[in-house]
Amino acid sequence: MSRLHRGQASLLERAVELGPRGKGGALLIPTVDVEATLERLAEREDEIESLQDEIEDLTLAQLVADRRETPEEELITVEELASSVGRSHLVEKR
Repeated sequence: MSRLHRGQASLLERAVELGPRGKGGALLIPTVDVEATLERLAEREDEIESLQDEIEDLTLAQLVADRRETPEEELITVEELASSVGRSHLVEKR
């Protein structure tokens, strides 16, 4: 295992099970595979965060568009909006 230089797509592909008759509660996994898996995990977490930000932006854009089309007498306050979506704790009441 010391000559491995490139991580596998699967963390378990080159793992060796330790224990009686090769079955047990421990796995020996090449460091390069663990590092590759951790790198892929970090990349996925970054992608998820980016997508969540994009969803937030699109949601806000839709909210602004909807608000522009709403007659003034039908508009609700930011506090009412926050409360309606369970986020009243984010709005400071004055």
